Amino acid sequence: MNITETGYQSTRTLYRVFSLLTLLLIIYASVFSWQSWLEEKAAQFLNLRNIMELETKAIDTYFTQLERGMLLLHQEIVGADDQIDINHAFNLVKLFKGIHSELFNITFIRNDGQILFTASAPPGPTLPTLAQEPSFQKFRSELKEGQPFSIGQPLESLVSKEWIIPIRYPIHNKEGQLIFIISANLPVGMLQNYWKDVPLAKKAAFGLIRDDGFLVSRYPVPDNLTMEKIYGIQRTGTLITYLRQQKFPVNGYVEGPSSLNGPNYFNAFHRLEHFPITFFIAMPMSEIRIGWWNKVKVPYTLTVVLMIGGFFVYRQTLRRERTREVERLEASEVIRESEDRFRNMFERNAAIMLMIDPITGNIIQANKAAADFYGWPIEELSKISILQINTLPPESVMNEMNKTLSSGSLHFVFQHRRSDNSTRDVDVYSSTIELKGKNFLYSIIHDITEQKQAEEKLNELSRDFISFLENTRNFVYFKDEHSRYRFCSQSLADITGHASWRDMIGKNNLEVFPEDTARIYYEEEIPVFREGIPILNKENPYYDTLGNKGWVSTSKWPLLNHEGKVIGLFGISRDITEIKRIQENLRKNEQRLTLVMKAIPDAVWDWDLLENTLYCSPRWWQMLGYRENELNPDIDLWRRLIHPDDLERVSRTVEDAIAKETSFVAEIRLLHKNGHYVPILTQGYILHADDGAAIRVSGTNTDLSEQKKIEAERSRWERQQQQLLKAESLSCMAGAIAHHFNNQLYVVIGNIELALDDLPVGSSESEKLHNAMKASNRAADISKLMLTYLGQTPAKPEIL
Repeated sequence: MNITETGYQSTRTLYRVFSLLTLLLIIYASVFSWQSWLEEKAAQFLNLRNIMELETKAIDTYFTQLERGMLLLHQEIVGADDQIDINHAFNLVKLFKGIHSELFNITFIRNDGQILFTASAPPGPTLPTLAQEPSFQKFRSELKEGQPFSIGQPLESLVSKEWIIPIRYPIHNKEGQLIFIISANLPVGMLQNYWKDVPLAKKAAFGLIRDDGFLVSRYPVPDNLTMEKIYGIQRTGTLITYLRQQKFPVNGYVEGPSSLNGPNYFNAFHRLEHFPITFFIAMPMSEIRIGWWNKVKVPYTLTVVLMIGGFFVYRQTLRRERTREVERLEASEVIRESEDRFRNMFERNAAIMLMIDPITGNIIQANKAAADFYGWPIEELSKISILQINTLPPESVMNEMNKTLSSGSLHFVFQHRRSDNSTRDVDVYSSTIELKGKNFLYSIIHDITEQKQAEEKLNELSRDFISFLENTRNFVYFKDEHSRYRFCSQSLADITGHASWRDMIGKNNLEVFPEDTARIYYEEEIPVFREGIPILNKENPYYDTLGNKGWVSTSKWPLLNHEGKVIGLFGISRDITEIKRIQENLRKNEQRLTLVMKAIPDAVWDWDLLENTLYCSPRWWQMLGYRENELNPDIDLWRRLIHPDDLERVSRTVEDAIAKETSFVAEIRLLHKNGHYVPILTQGYILHADDGAAIRVSGTNTDLSEQKKIEAERSRWERQQQQLLKAESLSCMAGAIAHHFNNQLYVVIGNIELALDDLPVGSSESEKLHNAMKASNRAADISKLMLTYLGQTPAKPEIL
């Protein structure tokens, strides 16, 4: 074998080795790229899943509590006979609206769509009907499909023009027929508040989608689309198609176009536990690629450098195997070509690269990526010093450069200043490189500002969470799959005698609570760990360190891993001891009030001037012959029943008292159910606000019927007494007249007798006097009869 053949064989072997190494390096880079891409997507999904689990649990809990609240409202409104007291129902709905202030309005609807009243509009004949409203008809069809609690498709409010989510709860009678509907309007923006402060909100889209493809809520709202385009059209993107094909799985992700966002999105989703709604986060694939590239660009850069170096070694070795003369002649050309390649790699690389003189700190060379990042043109950037860019003191920067020279390469984290005086956190990989016999620092720089901000956000979230645990008054706790405490609120540690909540980590219920209460807590958690069934608003006793008994309202939810297995438990217990005490006192006070109302004979009424409502006690209705609330107890009820002659007088008395006085008394007549008027004494007392305005009038009605009867009887008796007195006076006067008349008659008779003695018998004058004597005797007899009748002379009975 001659020298030529030996050189050829050596060159061929070198070529094969280099080709094999290059192929292995390419294969490694490809496998590394694919594996890191899959890991990046898995890590992104894991990160999104943690967010989705918290968000879906919060939203599911809110809707569950709202559904339970509507159930309790239904039980309080509808009686055992499926009848309702519409005014009582209106007051309950107003109270419910006051508790759920986030709701836009609450409407009570009849099964045919007629609105009976709303939380802001009392019952009346002028309220509209929803019979022809598409969302109401859709809700009726969903009821037939077995969906009792409906979270409807968002729509625009007819009155306020705001977009709302209709939430409807049906009420059925004993035969299962729909009789009423409770409808609550939730503003679309309320659900968006859950996601506005999530760090991913600047990159990704959050939303809730129904199984029929309509969005329930979304954040952010695209600026180029109207609300009708967003909520009024069924979505047809990859996400809803995948959910329907897979029968709506619990969680997962799918890649593809979004009908609102764009053609290439990473759609992670998590289904609400109790409602046919899916929560999703749509992340642009470009964001995932950026995260993937940030992780692989350094290995890629090093791989490229390694390939260039390997190729350089290959070329050098190849030429060395040729004649020394050719090797010396071509050495300069090889170096030049290598420098050109390095220069191209340096200038066109997407990574920020700088060449620095370690003696002066001057930037010898910068690539386009560095100029774009720092904001100076390449020519100007290549003339300034790294001491002007690095925010550390100059002597500290020089020390770090000297360390790099002595060690060969180092990694730093600095803050660099840009042309606009803004600062960015950077990750710097520096190494030495020799050019024309002189050592320079070759630095590759990565912007890690957003990464640092994300880390700070995470630290801030951790601090906030610790602050929440140490300051919340509720008993909050997390447990592992063995029911041992992972962490809890300081309030729970206080009542169990622990100085810090960290002292409770790793303990179970029996090590923390008395045995009787620990047994209760242990048994109620069994279905949570075994079946994943949450506990909601269960009332339990507890004892503090002094042995005082209290009560808590407890809710516990299972914590699941990505396979759906229960790996822990999250619980919140709210101290309701004071509420229980108040409820017990309220119950006793209500009992006392009921007994008092039954015991007193008077009726009680109350007029709320602010709400313009009237309450009448059962005795009030009984006094007028009606069943309780048989008539509509509105504020004009007493005006309809009062006697017309009393209306103006009583109205003036009440108005004057409300304007000027603290009380009033008036006697009125109210119409009885049987048609007669009942005399009533009404007394009212006015309650004034701090500004002097009257806000309430309360009082009593006293039935004066018996009193009026007694007064009438007394008046009749007095008239009879007066008649008797008059008769007695008349009797005395008549007796006196009869005696006087009788005396005068005796004078007449005596004179007639004397005259007769003086006249001859048989004369005409004596005849006349005899007739006068007879008449006088008859008159005397009549006078005697009057005296006998008056009892002033004894009677002489005669046989007839």
